[in-house]
Amino acid sequence: MKNKIASFLRKNPGEPFIIAFIVLLIIASLLLALGRSNEASSVAEVAYYYLIIGVILQLLSLIIYGERKS
Repeated sequence: MKNKIASFLRKNPGEPFIIAFIVLLIIASLLLALGRSNEASSVAEVAYYYLIIGVILQLLSLIIYGERKS
């Protein structure tokens, strides 16, 4: 099981950041619904940084592992 997780994260290093983005965006939407727009804006800003990091890591993984497959 540990090897499967390590292999998955090696091939998809951005996945935890993208999941964190989704969770933070849900939290931001809940804060906005509660009328706490300043906090929601801050959480959403952090969420977008996580998305950027996750996408960059996924692209790097695609470049590295994509070349090995061909």
